[in-house]
Amino acid sequence: MPPPRSPSPSNSPTTPAARTAGAPLHLRLEDPEGLPNGAEEVRIALTLPAEDLGPLRYEPAHVDVGHWVADDLRLPRPGDWELSLTLRTSEIDQTTETTTLTVG
Repeated sequence: MPPPRSPSPSNSPTTPAARTAGAPLHLRLEDPEGLPNGAEEVRIALTLPAEDLGPLRYEPAHVDVGHWVADDLRLPRPGDWELSLTLRTSEIDQTTETTTLTVG
């Protein structure tokens, strides 16, 4: 039997519109076959390097297998934010993915 695979974000995290006002951030985790995949813990950190802001930390709520939501995500300034997503898949395994989220 092959070893279990760590979940990874299927796409970039999505918000209805990236903006400084509050908005939900939905995270969907899928396995390589595109099926929902869980994680024991998900953490989000946002940093605005151009203005030396952050990290702003969020702990999203678990909605369903592979679906997490950070409600009322608020970023104080527009710009290119670095979003770091940390997924803990067991007591000792975790991975962190980083992407850029443009807020206008």
